Amino acid sequence: MSKTIALAGVGEMGVTLARRMIAKGHRVVTSAPRSKASVQRAMEAGIEVIQEPEICEADFFFSVVPSEAALPLAERVASICRGQSRRPVYCDWNAISPALMHRIANHLSEADIKVVDGGIIGLADWSVTTPGPILYASGPNASLLKEYGDLGLQISVMHSDLGAASALKLSYAAITKGLIAIASISALAAEQSGCGVALVNELAKSQPDLLRSFSKSVPNMLPKGQRWVSEMQQISEYFGSALPQGAAYFALSQVFAFIASDTEAGNILAHFYSQVRPGSPPDRTSKLS
Repeated sequence: MSKTIALAGVGEMGVTLARRMIAKGHRVVTSAPRSKASVQRAMEAGIEVIQEPEICEADFFFSVVPSEAALPLAERVASICRGQSRRPVYCDWNAISPALMHRIANHLSEADIKVVDGGIIGLADWSVTTPGPILYASGPNASLLKEYGDLGLQISVMHSDLGAASALKLSYAAITKGLIAIASISALAAEQSGCGVALVNELAKSQPDLLRSFSKSVPNMLPKGQRWVSEMQQISEYFGSALPQGAAYFALSQVFAFIASDTEAGNILAHFYSQVRPGSPPDRTSKLS
């Protein structure tokens, strides 16, 4: 049976999920996207633009927004749908700490809205012929994503408490995005010190797999590094609750903030990694001033 999914966040990942659900015959709606680009993406993907109160009529509400927007959005939905005859199952797919996930769940539960804790692992992929990202879901309502039929998404129900999916997402991102931050500051420092070519040569010889990975992941980070600042801070909060090393991830958040604000740093990283071919590094002479 066709379902209606209200979507907040029509960026690359939100559109990826929407296209897959629409391809399965489901209806995806969104309320008043903020920018013309968002409206255009929604229209091209087949997402219907509706009035905000209509989101309460949806079967699911998918939150796919930057980390810092997750709580205000949940508060807004709770305010809109409180007391309504129909309320969607609220699925938070954002990169947030388990503690923040619990705060969000408390706000929504007060409005009698069922909550699913979610975490997305994988890249945004608009093609509906590939498997796409995996959506991990936890909490007492996670099984509803399966019980309501095939949404066209790779959903993995964890059968764990609320917060487990968020913890998995951040633990994974701490490794993958943490490595990208380290690769970025190492490359910038090497270029500044005049040993950039030597670093590429050594990585090509001794760590070719790492170099090959960074030659894709670092340039891909550049246009979205600003969005990773709050994600690193969420990791810091998550780790800090159990480990003093959480402070290290706040420091890494500042790496992404610096790269996002410094055009020259971004250009140096793009030059350092984009043209890399393990075994035959380019001749580069750029410096970070």
